[in-house]
Amino acid sequence: MEATEDQPISYSSNSGNRVISCCYYAMYDIRHLLVTAIPIGLITIVFGTYFVFNSFFVMLLQWLQRSSFNQKGINSFTIAQLKFRISDYTKILSVVSLLFALALGAITVGVGFQNDIPELANGSNAYAIVNTNPSSKMTKLIDQVDGKTVSNYQQKIAGKTVYYRIDQFKEKPIFYSSFVMKGKDAGTAKVEKSSTTQLANPNSEANRQFKMLQNPTIQGLRVRFVSDATFNQLGQSTNQLQLVRVHDLNGQYHALKAVHAQQKAEMGAQAEALGESFITYTTMKSMFASMEFMGIFLGIAFLAMLASCLMFKILSGADSDKIRFEMLNKIGTRKQTLRKSIRLQILGLFGLPAILGLIDVAFGLQMFIRSGLLYHAYGTFAYSAIGFVVLYLIYFGITVLIYQKLLFPKQVPRNNDENGGVVIYAISI
Repeated sequence: MEATEDQPISYSSNSGNRVISCCYYAMYDIRHLLVTAIPIGLITIVFGTYFVFNSFFVMLLQWLQRSSFNQKGINSFTIAQLKFRISDYTKILSVVSLLFALALGAITVGVGFQNDIPELANGSNAYAIVNTNPSSKMTKLIDQVDGKTVSNYQQKIAGKTVYYRIDQFKEKPIFYSSFVMKGKDAGTAKVEKSSTTQLANPNSEANRQFKMLQNPTIQGLRVRFVSDATFNQLGQSTNQLQLVRVHDLNGQYHALKAVHAQQKAEMGAQAEALGESFITYTTMKSMFASMEFMGIFLGIAFLAMLASCLMFKILSGADSDKIRFEMLNKIGTRKQTLRKSIRLQILGLFGLPAILGLIDVAFGLQMFIRSGLLYHAYGTFAYSAIGFVVLYLIYFGITVLIYQKLLFPKQVPRNNDENGGVVIYAISI
């Protein structure tokens, strides 16, 4: 009879595992499935989560009931209680798990976008600040930027051509950035040194980015790299192109902001036409700041909602459990053992949705990583998960305290004169 009861559960658990595996695969293989990965993931994760709670976790508890762990203390009672609760709360536990994943995912993605801004900016151009013939005030402001690398190149403008000393670029090659389009690193930004051949080729990415670093008035002119002798023969005045690389855009934000403000004061609206990465950085920072706020706001709102719903659902079953715990109390079970059983039961009801939610987010982030939207998602996920779980545990602790007070009310002694001084205990919750 026992084998017959276990059979359908095993079948259902396998079905649930297959359904939720389809969800994880769809999110992982978004490069091939493209937009269809989203509806596949949304549908399969709902049904898969329900099946996992309806069968897989129940199957695990049945396995515990057949193990030696079930024979210790009142573990048989605790496991039976938890098994009954999971079967009874399947729908709400599924909803809590999905909300947990949504809340943690919203925070992780919102903060992740904000943290990835420097890399996205560096992917647009390798240089944070560029100047042509920098003024003394500009030079002073650049000196205040820490962790910088400054490169200076001489240029002359003759007709529709901008001339540079080729030896300066051989001695100090400039960098250009690009995004990897293929392989496991697809979507990430990389910065490479350019050769003079690449710079001289008008169809190369290095040439395009280098031209954007020039003054906006000459960005449309042809670029030529000549020897020192040829450069000196040109009669035009010599300009100085200054390129500044900054390795920590976040840390030097205020110093770079002052430099950019001086650029706007000297160049006016033309300063926004420069191809420097700091302009991209400030644009994306203002755009993603609202996404970070919304992610954190939605995450905390979802957390409060899911934890409150689960807490009140558990507390609503306290009355039916009171009879069972009173029976255990009457046969001599210690209060400490009963309290431990309560903690384990509530921990199971809080922990299982959280574990499944964490797994959902861990696989769901692949959709953002493999599509090139996030670069360091798992670093952000680790910190977000820690903070999120701490808040979640606070709700767990509150639920345990209230549940224990409902099951084990304090006994307050009082004297009753009508009973001849006999002490009677009044129950006070």
